[in-house]
Amino acid sequence: RGEEPSSCQRALIVHPTLGRPGPERPRGPAGLEDLPAPLLRAVAERVGCARALAALACCSRRCREAVEDELFRPLCLRDFPVPRDCRAESWRELYAFNQDWLRHVLLSGDLQEVLEAAYPRWPSAIQVPVSA
Repeated sequence: RGEEPSSCQRALIVHPTLGRPGPERPRGPAGLEDLPAPLLRAVAERVGCARALAALACCSRRCREAVEDELFRPLCLRDFPVPRDCRAESWRELYAFNQDWLRHVLLSGDLQEVLEAAYPRWPSAIQVPVSA
């Protein structure tokens, strides 16, 4: 209509490529979830710490599947006095139990009291010598 825009009207500047598809970018693995299952399992096998292995299992469903219970077996055998021929129902639970129990005993400072609480029926049968 030939009218000049008033000071209240604003012009919208649009980039010339708006709405056009851009060049395709090659898509590589973006994270652990994108790795093939055998490779993800290989990553989990190389984690040498139970805490890090448990943290990896918390990352995603695929990571949880990659962190199999059997991966905790060598960590249990390395970190605790577990017999090599032990057949645990869950190596992860055995590791957690040993870790929690030892932390409790070491931090409590009173092994006899802990043993009596753990085995209330036989407090006199379990005697720990007290060193002076």
